[in-house]
Amino acid sequence: MKAVAVNLSDWRMLGLPWFSGRCRYTNTWSVEQLEGTYMLELGGVNHCAQIWINGRLADTRLWRPYRADITSLLRPGENEITILVSNLASNERRHMLVDEGMALGWNRYWNEDNMDRDSRNYVSGLLGPVRLLHVISPKP
Repeated sequence: MKAVAVNLSDWRMLGLPWFSGRCRYTNTWSVEQLEGTYMLELGGVNHCAQIWINGRLADTRLWRPYRADITSLLRPGENEITILVSNLASNERRHMLVDEGMALGWNRYWNEDNMDRDSRNYVSGLLGPVRLLHVISPKP
């Protein structure tokens, strides 16, 4: 597996309209002091995400809000944040149906405009913006 730097965007824009599976996003953040609460907010995600902090699972989010309290998993200094994003199997399945249909002879003239690979694929991926929120409660 090779790591590739990408901007947060729909997997279709990255040349993966047919892909169904998981992608891993990693980054490091430095935290100087561990007072208060730290929340990791993922912004837009299609369709589910696992949030890992320093190799430990923080949360699995299947729907909005894509946010997790990561306070207990942080350590002073540099922290590794990994987000595993999974999409639906429908994008790959739609792509395969076209090939299967053509193999069966379904690409005759009456199906010519109905066998479209990419136009109805679902948005997939980590769309962001990803933010680390630091909440400090006022002292009484």
